[in-house]
Amino acid sequence: MKKLFFYLTLAILPLLILSCSDDEDNNSNIIDITEIKLNGSDQWVETTYDLLVEIKSQAELESYIDSPSGNYPEIDFSKYSVFKISAGSPYISTQHETKLELVDNRYQLTINIYLTELTAPQIVEVVFKCKKLDANIPIELTVRKLRK
Repeated sequence: MKKLFFYLTLAILPLLILSCSDDEDNNSNIIDITEIKLNGSDQWVETTYDLLVEIKSQAELESYIDSPSGNYPEIDFSKYSVFKISAGSPYISTQHETKLELVDNRYQLTINIYLTELTAPQIVEVVFKCKKLDANIPIELTVRKLRK
């Protein structure tokens, strides 16, 4: 009987260990974002570096775009929040990743900008929309400039 109990304990122990997850302790929810891209020769107007700007209306969105074509993205601001960040660098950027999540009653926005070894001043403009955020919850911004 002792052997049976011992073998049952050995069989159940791995299941208990595998069912535990570090994610249970981290109250994190990743929020889907969609980057807003411009057409052709249209460009984003530069803003203060590493400062998060919330764009709250279609007219304000259009004020941040230099558009010779007059084609502006159409956003339903009753459903979406729109944010813009400008980041400057003395190195050429190859790509960037943007992640927004709700962690412990605050939004965390992380932007990783990947840089090459090639030097040339560059401005990286990150503009995205997401489902309407709660205006009472603060947003913590982290911009990282990483060399590959």
